[in-house]
Amino acid sequence: MDRRRWLTVAIESGIFWPTKETVLSYEGHEFLLRPETNELAPTVALALDDPNQSDVALLLVRRFLSALAWVEGGFLRETTTIETGGGPGRIGKGPGARMINPHFRVDYMPTAPSSRAKLCLALYREAQNLNSPPFQFLGYSRS
Repeated sequence: MDRRRWLTVAIESGIFWPTKETVLSYEGHEFLLRPETNELAPTVALALDDPNQSDVALLLVRRFLSALAWVEGGFLRETTTIETGGGPGRIGKGPGARMINPHFRVDYMPTAPSSRAKLCLALYREAQNLNSPPFQFLGYSRS
């Protein structure tokens, strides 16, 4: 029985995620990547050296996610964080975790005639991904 405390962070992943539990080392820490299932979200877990340092562990997980997102070239958005004892926790997915459309169709795609227009499209997409209306507003106003 594992007596350590664990910090587990569920994510929305914009990168390819492992299909089996995978351990990655980063800055002297071991991060456990756990796969997504039909009911469970993909997660990253970190064993806590000191149970009173969960804020430090969360910072380490966020740094790890930032580095992984940079290397893989996609987004990794935190959705839920839990702390458990005895082993890393599992976090269920909420409704709408998978959005699909069997009749998907696109009739129009904007073309960006200049580098400024391309930047505006990129900033718009970035703002769309934010979960905070004030930051979305700032993102939209940057273009």
